[in-house]
Amino acid sequence: MTVETQLNPTQPVNQQIYRILRRDIVHCLIAPGTPLSEKEVSVRFNVSRQPVREAFIKLAENGLIQIRPQRAAM
Repeated sequence: MTVETQLNPTQPVNQQIYRILRRDIVHCLIAPGTPLSEKEVSVRFNVSRQPVREAFIKLAENGLIQIRPQRAAM
């Protein structure tokens, strides 16, 4: 997941990250059980951790990942 992904500057960053990660999870580009690091995802999208954290929360609310405090999301 080290390839940088370009985002559209006219759309909210956290929503774009959510949609891309959701697509990657649904299409098994991110395998079930794969740890997701806020840091690694923020590097991929060249953003701070805050929009990544917001995307993770939405993914968790939709049952796509589990957030574990002080650990990577899965």
